[in-house]
Amino acid sequence: MRLNKSYAIIAVIIVFVSLIYFFFNFGYSKAVQKYNVLFITIDALRPDHLSCYGYKRNTSPNIDKLSREGVIFTQAISASSSTISSVPSIMTSTYPDVHGIWEFGNFLDSSIVTLESVLKKNNFYTGIISAQLYPHLISRGDFFSKKLKLDAKADEITDWAIDWLGKNKNKKFFLWLHYFDPHGPYTPPSPYDEMYIKDRFYEKGIEIPLLNKERGGFGGIPGYQAQDGNKDKNYYIAKYDGEIRFTDNQIGRLINALKETGLLHKTIIIITSDHGESLGEHNYYFDHGAYLYDNLIKVPLIIYFNSFVPLNKTINQQVSLIDIMPTILDIAKVRLHRQAKFEGVNLVPLISKREVRRNPYVFSEYFEGGSQKFAIRGNGWKLLYGKKNGDYELYNLKDDPGELNNLFFLEKEKSEDLMRMLDIFLKRPVRKTKRTKIELNEEDKEKLKSLGYLSPK
Repeated sequence: MRLNKSYAIIAVIIVFVSLIYFFFNFGYSKAVQKYNVLFITIDALRPDHLSCYGYKRNTSPNIDKLSREGVIFTQAISASSSTISSVPSIMTSTYPDVHGIWEFGNFLDSSIVTLESVLKKNNFYTGIISAQLYPHLISRGDFFSKKLKLDAKADEITDWAIDWLGKNKNKKFFLWLHYFDPHGPYTPPSPYDEMYIKDRFYEKGIEIPLLNKERGGFGGIPGYQAQDGNKDKNYYIAKYDGEIRFTDNQIGRLINALKETGLLHKTIIIITSDHGESLGEHNYYFDHGAYLYDNLIKVPLIIYFNSFVPLNKTINQQVSLIDIMPTILDIAKVRLHRQAKFEGVNLVPLISKREVRRNPYVFSEYFEGGSQKFAIRGNGWKLLYGKKNGDYELYNLKDDPGELNNLFFLEKEKSEDLMRMLDIFLKRPVRKTKRTKIELNEEDKEKLKSLGYLSPK
């Protein structure tokens, strides 16, 4: 009798362990299918200026907490160094040469499937709240919950988002917030404007010249960034960090609102950026676009799952932001649209089963006028290609993370290997798309000029 009881106990333990194993390895995505999705993009946010990525300043206590309770990706790469191209890539899971958006004044081709349109068709109550035009590039004009003025700060976006959540707390929702604050000019409100100017990490930096032109800060401070003639490099970095801390504070308000309305345990939260920001690397100051070095395409990516995956999980495998859309659709248990031609991959298997990414390479693209630049990144190496002049650069990212030592002519085998893979990428079948032109109003044009996006006539 005692022996039979022992066998019974062992059998119960085996069943219990099996159920746990099944849940974490097979049942995970099914378990979260009823959850809401809150997607937060923070413009021009570098991962190495967040505390959870090892930054010396405490710039992100609220984001840090989400990272400790969720999953943090250390090698997330944007499809472009420009918001104009990267945002449509995120929301369509395609690279810029497919969706074709690299300048203001365009809508996506209606044949391209977007994340919000798929979710909307699958009974998600959807909303975008943004302080500027970029989401307008992918929404085809029918999706905004609120389009605020271009100079709206993070607190105004958060106020509106909290109100939106309160009104829609009983619905299954997808809400996308785009915070613009870390984008220049760096002018955080008090007390964040002075928070890091006099802290223990601050010291006067090198003086750099003020440029006459608004954007393109090669060799100096671009006009739209200049503040009272200040030439101190570290002054602007401190202001940039203040913008991050201010935005993080607003995310803290948002998390508290989710708790108060009982939504936090029902909501998957994804935080990322559209691209990074150059803070003097490669002699390029307080700007983005122009090139595809890692300080402009490497971004934070944090996914908060509450209790559905191990806490404080770090994934060091390289991923792309075009992977976000298929990942959200898997979490939401939404079937893929027949027209959908995703170039990204679903990250749920990587998160729940520790699978190796199927494609070790990710790509980034930048288009400006007649200039086309491409990057391929994988296996610790990176190749840059400028199509206009046929220029190549090769970097060993492990030994040279700052991308200062071009090994293109020294590492012939590696160069040829990445050139071949890039050539395959560039020759892949890409359907032609039509972009719908839109007219910007005068107020938006003036604001874009002040940000350096449109040249004053």
